[in-house]
Parts: sequence; C-alpha cells; structure tokens
Amino acid sequence: MLIDIVSELILAVTALNGSPVAEVETDTYARIRLADSCYVEVVTYPDSFLVVQTACVPQCNSRAYVYNKEWQRLHEVEPTVDSQLPYAYFKNDTLVWEDNNQRE
Repeated sequence: MLIDIVSELILAVTALNGSPVAEVETDTYARIRLADSCYVEVVTYPDSFLVVQTACVPQCNSRAYVYNKEWQRLHEVEPTVDSQLPYAYFKNDTLVWEDNNQRE
C-alpha cells in the first residue's frame, strides 16, 4: 500500500513538471523529495497514515497530519514546541519537533 502512495505522489509532482525522488522506501516509511527544498514523509500504521510535509525556504517548517486508510484527514498533529517555524523529523521511529526560528 505504501508503495502505491509513493507512486501516486511522484506521479502528481511529475505532472506538475517537478522532479520527485523517493529517497527512502521501506514497508512502513517513505521519504520523497518533491523539490530541492520540499519533501514529504509517510509512515504507515495498521489503521492510519502519518504524513509530514516539510518546506525549507530557507529555513525548514513542517506540518503533520493523520489520515485514515481511505485518505480522509483525521487531524493535524500539533507540534510539541511553541514555534512559528516548527520542524519535524523522525528519530528512531519517533516524530521529533524542533523550534526552527531563525536565531540572530
């Protein structure tokens, strides 16, 4: 199922003249670079998907959503940091949030 999702994302971005690249693909996780500064990560659970969208222009900012198996959005995942630019990444299969505000 995840491979089908990755394929659909790549086809959609390609149709918009993008050059997506599947950087990582496993049975339950995929990271697709949609453009030089934009990527999406998808984690498959038995009854849902966790989708993390990140854009880096120039600093990275992420949003995360949970979808059911029919791709209906169930809810947004709130960052665990208070930041205007929350950045999310996976570490040891856990979603980690960081404050990515530009430091002066």
